[in-house]
Amino acid sequence: MSSLFYSPDGKFLVNAGYGRVEVWDAGTSQLLYRLQEDKGRVFASMMPDGKTFLTTSWNATNIRDLTTGRTLHTVFTSNSQREYLKAALSSDGKTLALCTRLSQGGAETTELWDVPTGKLRHSWQENAGNKKGPWRGAVQALSFSPDSELLSSSSKGEPVRLWDVQSGSRRATLKAEAQSLAFSPDGKTLAVGTQREVQLWKVDALLKQGSQ
Repeated sequence: MSSLFYSPDGKFLVNAGYGRVEVWDAGTSQLLYRLQEDKGRVFASMMPDGKTFLTTSWNATNIRDLTTGRTLHTVFTSNSQREYLKAALSSDGKTLALCTRLSQGGAETTELWDVPTGKLRHSWQENAGNKKGPWRGAVQALSFSPDSELLSSSSKGEPVRLWDVQSGSRRATLKAEAQSLAFSPDGKTLAVGTQREVQLWKVDALLKQGSQ
């Protein structure tokens, strides 16, 4: 399972996995509908209006009506054969972060897409991949700050990085190999989940330290 979330009103539960998205009635545990997507991972995220949600897969990224699953708008269609490994949607619903790779074990790239226009805004190599196998993605986590201005990312054997969403530049580097990342609701603290512990870091201090 790649995505799991409730709607803001608590009425719907959405889960996404390989090739499908399911929407459930949270009160009755009844499956309302299932969307069959293209092969590979499918990611889903709630849009800020609470009435629509975004799905992204190999062939398309769509904004859908939560009640019916009907496609309201196709954001972009990728013609490449890149595999999607991780995805994150900014809290304002305007930026979609995708980590992709062309082949198993190959280098992985993070892309920032503008949701309203469907245009690629920035991209950078996230890591060198995982050539020794097993062929799981090296990327571990992508997480936006609450104000949608920063993106944090982590990969196996790599430090945590903070990226400027508008410019695509790296703002800070933290020497910790993280399996999960989360910003506090006020955006002042970054929680870094390692294999053994959870570390709490002040975002301002990390930005002041920079990417040295």
